[in-house]
Amino acid sequence: MSEEISRRQALAWLSRAAVAGCVLAQCDLSAEEKPAGKAAPVNLKDFKDVPKGRAFKPELQEVILVQTEKGVAAFPALCTHKNNNMVVDKDDGIFCPSHGSIFNLDGTVKKGPARGPLKWLKVTVDKDGNVSVDPKTFVKAGDWTAVPAKEGK
Repeated sequence: MSEEISRRQALAWLSRAAVAGCVLAQCDLSAEEKPAGKAAPVNLKDFKDVPKGRAFKPELQEVILVQTEKGVAAFPALCTHKNNNMVVDKDDGIFCPSHGSIFNLDGTVKKGPARGPLKWLKVTVDKDGNVSVDPKTFVKAGDWTAVPAKEGK
């Protein structure tokens, strides 16, 4: 005995499948795994002008730099919530204007809806204080890069 489904049941199943597909399309489960974009490595002169304890987003770049007493760090300028572009707000904090997430200077979430911390990017600082960020290479969280002391100081 074979069971046949009615036209109404078939349409109900198709509707549910369509809704499920739309919901899954909105869920970007890989947001935290995406590299920081196509930006070329950042090379900043005079990084010493960025005050300690603040974030800085170089113009036209897809990274955010932070300098604290521990050193320098860089993060992709993409929110871990929905991969929207982030900014450095007026208080020099890391902020996602799309949904209101705020991140601490170590990349941890200060205020959601983002749940995951920012990924740390590889940073190098040369003897002259020039900073380069590799937007495609991630490092361990908390891996601050030391800034070399200037000679004669």
